[in-house]
Amino acid sequence: MTKLEIALTFLQVFYEKWKPGELSKLLSRNLQFSGPFADYQSAPEYMTALIADPPAGMTYEITDIFENENAVCVIYQFSKGAIECPMCQIFEFDDENKICKIKLIFDATQF
Repeated sequence: MTKLEIALTFLQVFYEKWKPGELSKLLSRNLQFSGPFADYQSAPEYMTALIADPPAGMTYEITDIFENENAVCVIYQFSKGAIECPMCQIFEFDDENKICKIKLIFDATQF
């Protein structure tokens, strides 16, 4: 898969399917995740948090995609109940084409 396909697969598995095993296959063990509410320094730490509080009742609609040789940026409209806001996820990749860094950006005051 290309980096773009991996990023889109991540979003699909996260938002539409929620299959932790599939999601973890896309991640480098040394994943670094940063977002408005949480930071994680490894894939196991990130996956443990997701499994403890799985995503549910959320949808997304992609509005823009940007990419270069090292990263993919996906901008989308997030929706969960009455909450709607634009979100951006920037995915970076290691030499094995695994996601090694995710930066999640959104206006946290919406939540």
